[in-house]
Amino acid sequence: MPGRIIASSYTWWLLFLGPLSFVGVLGPWLDKSIAPVVDPFVVTWVEVSGGKLHLSGWMDKRRDCRLLEIYAIETPPGGAAHIDDVDFGRRAGGRTISRPAMRQAWGPWRIDLSDIGSVVTLRTRHACHPLWDTISEFRLYDGGGKQ
Repeated sequence: MPGRIIASSYTWWLLFLGPLSFVGVLGPWLDKSIAPVVDPFVVTWVEVSGGKLHLSGWMDKRRDCRLLEIYAIETPPGGAAHIDDVDFGRRAGGRTISRPAMRQAWGPWRIDLSDIGSVVTLRTRHACHPLWDTISEFRLYDGGGKQ
């Protein structure tokens, strides 16, 4: 009798764990790998002056997803990473907006640097549907000489 109960519970476990594993693991991986929100994200101009990283470029936003957050991760050589705000310049109040899906220019943006040798990565979080958020990262600047 207990063996029969356990055997019949396998179906229920699969019905429960199958969708849960898709939403928690496989779905976000497929979303990021096969259908990125932005691809490519290209930096065309970089300048470091006055302790700030100034940059601009272009991107192709391929999906009409709503931007939830955008920030920079600065990793100084041999130090701990920390979060930096992105100054969007002319935008009123520097607020975050969600751009339409199309090829478009961005910038000039400014990011405060604590160390000129830092690596700076942009991280975004988009809502494309109600099941999970799509997180993307783009290397903006490598203070060690590569970009």
